[in-house]
Amino acid sequence: MGRTKLSSDQVGLKVLFALAYLGILVQILIPFNLVLFLGVTVLFGIMSYVRFFSSDKIEFDEDKMYLIYSDGETEINLKDIDFIGRSFYRNIGIYRIRYSDNDDKYFAQFYPQYFTGALKKFKAEVKQKNPKAIIDNYLGQYL
Repeated sequence: MGRTKLSSDQVGLKVLFALAYLGILVQILIPFNLVLFLGVTVLFGIMSYVRFFSSDKIEFDEDKMYLIYSDGETEINLKDIDFIGRSFYRNIGIYRIRYSDNDDKYFAQFYPQYFTGALKKFKAEVKQKNPKAIIDNYLGQYL
């Protein structure tokens, strides 16, 4: 079996977000208001960082999870994953994965691909490799 992509690129949402931002800027720039312009720019900057740039790119196969970065990737054994669940920001759809590496705990966070069934398959693979793993929809009570 090859790798399955777990995280979503959210290309359509990025385009929609950029168009909304440009539309609001046009409304502000017609009667120019510097404070409103800066406020909207900062707000959209923070929202876009949280939504698009704070999530990890993740793929998996039957034995490992791969965190993909621009300069390489990190391999994590599925048996080292001890938690999969919705994050504290569950209303915006972020999931978190807690895993161990050399007795240290780390997190990966991502937006799942909803229409491919990859998240359900990933949870099943992790549960098979680590029956003690906690798979839940809310993270707060387990940290």
